[in-house]
Amino acid sequence: MKSLYLPLLISFFLFIIPACNTDQTETSITHRNDGNILMEYEVNYCEWTGDKIETIRYGAIIKSDKSTLYFKSVECAIAWQLAMNNKSDSENLLVVDFIHGKKLIPAVDAIYLQSTLRPSPGKLFISALEKSNTFMHGRVYEAYPGTFLEWDELVKLVKMEWGTTPVSPKTHQIN
Repeated sequence: MKSLYLPLLISFFLFIIPACNTDQTETSITHRNDGNILMEYEVNYCEWTGDKIETIRYGAIIKSDKSTLYFKSVECAIAWQLAMNNKSDSENLLVVDFIHGKKLIPAVDAIYLQSTLRPSPGKLFISALEKSNTFMHGRVYEAYPGTFLEWDELVKLVKMEWGTTPVSPKTHQIN
């Protein structure tokens, strides 16, 4: 009988006590495209606002041969492009697919849902959805009714809300 208590006691100390530890560190969530890590939440900073990128299911990157720029939302990436007068980077702009949550897709291959029930980090209530996943468009729309926008309509919305040459909040920060 005594030999049964020793394995139970060892199991308790090996498995139960560590599970109760509240000081566990969270690992950052990453988004991948073509096998390369491109974005890490709680690690990367938004090029437009200077804020840490934190909101899962949102984000965008502009990747070129020379650099990778990170944004906390697609509207921030568009604002950066407008301010830099750099429309050619739209081809290199990838956005996080809201449905999948960890998948980066080309911005021009997405449809955008604007719903006040689904706040985005850029404050324009925009969620990117992969265009080809039409079944899930209806499901997301049922949960968050709103308006679907194509890429050009989204760019016009950002221009209308933030101006044709928006000024980044990052430029107003005092270091």
